[in-house]
Amino acid sequence: MLPLLILASVSRCAAPMLCPTDEQLLAAVRSRDGAVVQAVANQAAQDDPNSVILVHSERIRRIADVLCSDALPNESSKDPTTINCAFVVQYRSRNAHTVARMVRGSDGWRIDEALTVTRRR
Repeated sequence: MLPLLILASVSRCAAPMLCPTDEQLLAAVRSRDGAVVQAVANQAAQDDPNSVILVHSERIRRIADVLCSDALPNESSKDPTTINCAFVVQYRSRNAHTVARMVRGSDGWRIDEALTVTRRR
């Protein structure tokens, strides 16, 4: 029983070849955060074009507790690989517990859809 528990705690993915690495996951989260910052800045500029508003994303300390599923079924063999991943993004002042649908494209992994619960540290 103990070896099974150790093996389960080491493995973060049902199929390791399908999982994003920590660096790839970090890049996907940063890309999503950058898109949110851009959307907020664009909305603020549209609401009040005479003001200057600086918006920036919070620095990510680390990604932890990553657990990914098997590849989700695709409509055709040409569709990109899609998996579900659960992980915790640790920012300086908060933890973001996230469940995301990840899609592997030609330029790497990206977050297609996500649900996030944020907790202050």
